[in-house]
Amino acid sequence: MAKSENYSALASDPASLMLTIFEKPGNATKRFPCAIDPFSRTLAAPISSERHYFSVCHKVGTNFSPTAKGFYIDTEARVIKFKSMDNGSTKLDIVGQGQDNIFAMVEPASEQEEYEALIYPQNADKKRIQARKVSYARYRQYVENEISVDVIAPIRQYWLTHIIELIPGDLHAVEKERIEYLIDTMLNEINKDYFDSVRKSILDYILKNEAEMKRLGIQQVLNQPIDWGDDFYKGIEPNEEWKHNVMMARMLMSENLCICSQATLELMKLWRDYKGYLFVNLPNPRDEPVDLHQFMSDQEAQMSKVKGLLSTDWNKSAVDILREELENLDKDQTKTFFESAATLMANQVRELIEQSLKAYVDFIQRYKLSNYPQPDEIIKREYDADSPFEDNFISINLGIDPQSNQIKFANSLEADVQVELESIIDLIVKQS
Repeated sequence: MAKSENYSALASDPASLMLTIFEKPGNATKRFPCAIDPFSRTLAAPISSERHYFSVCHKVGTNFSPTAKGFYIDTEARVIKFKSMDNGSTKLDIVGQGQDNIFAMVEPASEQEEYEALIYPQNADKKRIQARKVSYARYRQYVENEISVDVIAPIRQYWLTHIIELIPGDLHAVEKERIEYLIDTMLNEINKDYFDSVRKSILDYILKNEAEMKRLGIQQVLNQPIDWGDDFYKGIEPNEEWKHNVMMARMLMSENLCICSQATLELMKLWRDYKGYLFVNLPNPRDEPVDLHQFMSDQEAQMSKVKGLLSTDWNKSAVDILREELENLDKDQTKTFFESAATLMANQVRELIEQSLKAYVDFIQRYKLSNYPQPDEIIKREYDADSPFEDNFISINLGIDPQSNQIKFANSLEADVQVELESIIDLIVKQS
C-alpha cells in the first residue's frame, strides 16, 4: 500500500480490509527509516532506543555525544550506570538485509578506487563501487528530504539584514523588478543552503554511531567531518611577512578598486552593440575564391572599418556616458574611476582582438588535412561529377617560366602566400 492510501476509508469497510494485500518493498533502497525521533521532547533528537529501552527520565546523555548515550540512572541502586549500545543487531538494520545484496556487508570503495574504476572499468570491483554510490544517494536523500525543516531553528533575520546591506542602493541602470527578482532568488538560495547545512550537520552527528549507519543504510560518509581535537591543522601557517603582504594588498585594493556604478553598467551595455564585430572578413566555404591581393585588401578594409567604428561611434558614446557620470562623481574618486573605466574598455577591445584571432585561426585550420591529395587525384576529381568541390578561398595563377620552360605559380607559396597570410595576425594585434 502506498503512503497516500486512505486508511480511514479502508478501516471502515471490514470486507475490503480483509482482502487488502500488504507488501513489503522488495528493494531496500525504497525504505528510509526515520533519522529523527518524532516523539522526543528535544527537537532533532536522534533515535536511540531501537536495541535498548530506557525511560525518558533515565536517559542521561542521549543527546550529548554518541558514546554518552549509554549512561542511565539505576533507580534501585541509585547510581549512574553505563550500558554498551553497540552490541546486538536488529531487524531494523538495512545493511546486511535484503535478498538483492544491494546492502550486503560490502565495504564501499574509496575515492581513489572510484577514479580508477572510471579509467579502467574492466578492473573495477562493481560491488564496492555500487555500495559507494548507494551510500551517497541515501545520504543525499536524507539531507534533502528525510529530515524535516520543522526541527531546525529559522535563520536569524539580522544575518539577512547584513547581507542585504552589502548590495549597492544606486543601481539605476537595472530595472527595479529585476533587482527585486535577483534579491528574492538570492535569499531563497541562502535559506536553502542554511537548512541543507543544518540537516547535514544533524545527519553527520547521527552517523557517528555505526549502529545508526547500518539502520539507515548508509555505509560510508563522504568528506566526513573531523571532531575538534582529533586531527592537527593541515593548512598554511601565515608568518608576519605574509600577514603584512595581505594587509598591504587589501589597502591597495581599497584605494584603487572602484565599485561598479551606473556608468560602468552603461559601458557594458553599450559594448553589446560592438562585440559582434571582427577585425577580419572571412569568406564562407562556398564563396568564390579571390586572388591573394584581393583577400589581403578585404582584410585591411575590414580592419579599417571596425577601427573607425570604435574610434568614432563607440568612443563618442563612451565619452558621453563618462561626462554625465563626472558631474555626480566624488572628486576623490575621479582618478580611480577613470582608471577603472579605461581598464574595462581596454579589456573589451582586447576581447574583440582575441575573438578575431581565434576566428582567423579556426578559418585557416579548416583547410588542414591529414592527407593532402596528389596532383593526379585532383585531375581525376575534375572529371568526376560525384566528387565534391575542393574548399578554397584563394586562387593563384599559373605561368610558364621562360628560363626553365616549366609551369610555376605566379606567387611563391612560401615567400608570398605564407608570409602574407601570417602578416594578418600581426595586423590584428596592432589594432589595439
